[in-house]
Amino acid sequence: MSLADKIVDLEKGNIMAVTDLHGNWRDYEQAINTFKRLKQRGLADLLVFTGDLVHGYPGYNDESKRIVDDLIRKKANQPGSGIITLLGNHEMVHIYHLGLKKGALEFVSSFEEAVK
Repeated sequence: MSLADKIVDLEKGNIMAVTDLHGNWRDYEQAINTFKRLKQRGLADLLVFTGDLVHGYPGYNDESKRIVDDLIRKKANQPGSGIITLLGNHEMVHIYHLGLKKGALEFVSSFEEAVK
């Protein structure tokens, strides 16, 4: 894939942007289904996840790996998929092998264990 294939013209069309799902499958699924409905009605052309898809918080089941696997199956970031994912700080820590904590919560190790 060339660099030209990775460039998306955002000057025309409608974008649906979603952020900070933090491993919440129910919210992810709702976003995907909403995008499909909007696309069918001609109201959305592109779905952009603006980061922080991974690392769940206490209170719900962390489905980060399931979300990432589904985006791979949907060929996100490939021409024609209609789905773009951007990296947030919760994804970047895995690329740069950094720790990430919020108070007593430690996020990195559980996700890295899940993707082994």
